[in-house]
Amino acid sequence: MLRNSALFLYLVLLSLNACTYELWTHKPVKIIYKENVDQILISQDKQQIVFISPKYHYIFKSNPQLIQTLDAPFRVKLTASFSDFAMVDDESITGNFTLNIKTPLAVAELADAKMIGFLETSPNNLQLNISLKGERYSAGGTKMPIGKTQVLNNKYSVSVSSEEGISTLDKIRATPIALVGDALVIGLIPLVPVGMIVKSFEK
Repeated sequence: MLRNSALFLYLVLLSLNACTYELWTHKPVKIIYKENVDQILISQDKQQIVFISPKYHYIFKSNPQLIQTLDAPFRVKLTASFSDFAMVDDESITGNFTLNIKTPLAVAELADAKMIGFLETSPNNLQLNISLKGERYSAGGTKMPIGKTQVLNNKYSVSVSSEEGISTLDKIRATPIALVGDALVIGLIPLVPVGMIVKSFEK
């Protein structure tokens, strides 16, 4: 009787070990999901730019050309399109987007745009490609207070490719963005709305 019980217990433990091994060695599956981004923030020190979506917060290292563009008077004439973004691992993300100016600029504005890096791709279009690298965080239950983010004219639909396994969701860190009083902060640095008015258009 004891021998049978010991054999049964051994088989149960062996089965559990096999299940655990399968769980943690399960190969990630490549998925593509859509994000609707309509809120953008930038840290007050201009070192980080934040894309807000209902499920995730994407925090990127700021781009000098982007900062100069956002400070320029011609920013109100910008249109933007996003390329596909890709998760490098469970947390890191890379992506690109393109800024276009299809409205004629004053001589001084044109000079400023070219100094930033905009290129004339046609007689009626200036274009700047921006590359971003950052990290993805779970939004959790974080609420974005009205008036604290820049709501764009339209939502941007961005495709994100990711290789996710069974345990991926447990590895996604909670957002470092917090509401302190009536201010949004990342760490101790306030976040402010991006002063950019852009129009959405299909790629």
